[in-house]
Amino acid sequence: MNIKLIILSVALVFLSLSVAADDLPKGFHDLESPPKLSIYQNQSGWPIYEVESVKYHLIRLIIKPDPPSVMYLLKEKLRTEITDGIEGTRSTTVLELWALSAKKIEERIWRISQEADNWHLSGWDELVLIKYGCCDSPHKYMFYDIKTGSFLRSVEGMKLPTKD
Repeated sequence: MNIKLIILSVALVFLSLSVAADDLPKGFHDLESPPKLSIYQNQSGWPIYEVESVKYHLIRLIIKPDPPSVMYLLKEKLRTEITDGIEGTRSTTVLELWALSAKKIEERIWRISQEADNWHLSGWDELVLIKYGCCDSPHKYMFYDIKTGSFLRSVEGMKLPTKD
């Protein structure tokens, strides 16, 4: 089966199932595939548990002035690795923003791959990726422009800084 046809079919299913959750900003929809678990051993014989999950978010953004508001597909892939005998986790977050038309997925706008445990929208113009600190180390917050995927700044601290 043609890969473009598969992607289009999956996208159409997502578009037809888009129902807003009460706790998400208006225009933001979530769909999730089942997580994949892999178990293997490191060189010392300790088990390593790796969980990979993929989520799809439909979001309305104003990136170009014409048309002023367009739906985009934000693909989130999170891979978390936990090793027995070692504190903390190693996580990688990959975010991709794809332009959508009425009939198909058009093009990838940007891709961010970052060592991070979580992410969220900060208003309508920024994404924040979060790497949780282990032991006494503080959390690290990395800010990206949601329109371009460009890195803006990073901040370290136990709590997310607020805008004044």
